[in-house]
Amino acid sequence: MRKFIVSLLILCAGSAQAGHVLGGEIYWECAGNGNYIFHLILKTDCTMILPTGGQTITGPFGAISCPWDTVIGTQQTNTCASNCIQETYHGISQPVQLSGTPPAAGWTFSWASCCRDYEQNVTTTAAIYIASTMYPYTPPGASAPLPADSCYNNPPRFANSGAMVHCDGPYSYNHGIYDVERDSIFVNFAPPMVSSTTAIGFSSGYSFDQPYPDFTENSLNGAVSIDSLSGLVSMDFYDASPGYYISAYRLREYRDGQLTAEITRDFPLVVLDSAACSAGASNNRPNLNLVSNNQLNMSQAGTVYTLVAQQGDTVDLDILITDFDFNANGTPQTICLNAQSQHINPANYTLDSACASGNCATITPNGSGGYCTAISGSYKFQWIPDCALLNSTGLGPEAFRFQITVSDNACPVPKSRQATIMVLMYPPLQIAPVLTMDSVNTLGRVDLSWSKAQIAPGASFQAYKLYMRPLNGVYSLIDSITDIDSTQASYTGLPFPCEIYLDATAGSCPQSSPPSNVINTDVAIGLADYQAGELKFDLSPNPAKDHLYLQLQDQNPLQDARLSVYDIRGRLLRTYTLGTATKWKIELKEAPGTYLFKLSGDQVFGIKKLIIQ
Repeated sequence: MRKFIVSLLILCAGSAQAGHVLGGEIYWECAGNGNYIFHLILKTDCTMILPTGGQTITGPFGAISCPWDTVIGTQQTNTCASNCIQETYHGISQPVQLSGTPPAAGWTFSWASCCRDYEQNVTTTAAIYIASTMYPYTPPGASAPLPADSCYNNPPRFANSGAMVHCDGPYSYNHGIYDVERDSIFVNFAPPMVSSTTAIGFSSGYSFDQPYPDFTENSLNGAVSIDSLSGLVSMDFYDASPGYYISAYRLREYRDGQLTAEITRDFPLVVLDSAACSAGASNNRPNLNLVSNNQLNMSQAGTVYTLVAQQGDTVDLDILITDFDFNANGTPQTICLNAQSQHINPANYTLDSACASGNCATITPNGSGGYCTAISGSYKFQWIPDCALLNSTGLGPEAFRFQITVSDNACPVPKSRQATIMVLMYPPLQIAPVLTMDSVNTLGRVDLSWSKAQIAPGASFQAYKLYMRPLNGVYSLIDSITDIDSTQASYTGLPFPCEIYLDATAGSCPQSSPPSNVINTDVAIGLADYQAGELKFDLSPNPAKDHLYLQLQDQNPLQDARLSVYDIRGRLLRTYTLGTATKWKIELKEAPGTYLFKLSGDQVFGIKKLIIQ
């Protein structure tokens, strides 16, 4: 495919100017080598035909052309009468190369039109503005965010694109949120926008977080709610005015506590008129229940079933569906099971291969009824996560989502019920070992001890791994100890001075713990009141209390200076980045005690003792 460089700021809005647009969303996917493919999805009423050339997204560096993947929109229809309810247009860009690093406020990609279709819950017709934002990400331990050309992230997505259509009574719709990297994701209602700074005005009784009919319009109506972990929207209303009800959803993604992407979906609810709805007036939603068949801990909060698993576990559930309603001709309604996940083969739920990520879960009918049946059905869900899926850094669990939906075939609108299976996989090691230097000398002998690894129940221990580097050198593996109870070791002939740390590895898919503290052999024996190293500097006051002054003994500025603080056992506690200067003031954060302060830069270092009172 053709690749082009986004290099100019071209403010080019979408060209759809008629009042037939209902909503839309923007997302991107990393194509490698710094290239990104952008997707624009627009929802319109059935009288709209957008220009065949596609539409244009406005980005921070200019316009991004998104030609339609089909000539006209895909119709979504009333299942009985086959009359069109809304259309979906999908535009896809050629690969776009992004360079540089997003600012703290992120890079925003947007599409706008002068006019949106008339909606029942807003004060007037208005413009429409949809946008998504790519934020910077700084990995733990890094000093700066990753550049965009590293393709550090794909945004979260909405899996379900079918129309939200309802008549009367209880109704739910699952947007099916997911993220390919399994970062933490949450979705909530958001204000629909008419511009980058202005939200649309809602009619009395409605708001952006209560956009559908509720008890303020009719005392028989129930509340409107959204499950932030699954994207399930629930409501219960009667005798609402037919038409489109505007709403928007904001899907946020977090990695290591940092907001990395935000996708906003402007998405309407369609309420059919009384004539169309009369045929299904007495229809109820199907029932959906999940039962665990093993000892894994499973909890339920609303429609989200959460299981906690370790490596090697098998997730084994029964899925039970029932519906006792009948069609107008006297036959039982047909109910069908549908599943969505990166870890399910979308074409064949019985296969444990050919899904989007890792090995696949399977859903197998208990009997010959298939995935569509009458009155009742039973299915077995099984999944064994493989090593390729477990990318945890040891800081917490990874979440795997499976969206399950059962729908009937009622007219004019099928009713459904949803459940989300959330599997939390914890790494076998989550706590960093603590390393202690018991003794050391300048001839290269070091005696070490460390805390025993704490591993998850059932996980297999692999090894303690010790790493060493000469001061300002490169770390290399010096030992691997496979006995979990062996927590001491002695080494001779090591370079002096040097730095040492260790980690632990465990699990059937071996994973490493966070690294231990770093031991500095020179610091450990530098407790006498002397200055070690080439770099000469003064500390004052000494003893200190809440602040400290450092000053070089010569007047040549030290480039890229860093100050490392060690305790009396040689454990690295903190590092201050000082920049380039000859003197500095440090606000102390350490508790009272004796410490070694190592000042380094320009490939030289110096060490001095400090007492903090």
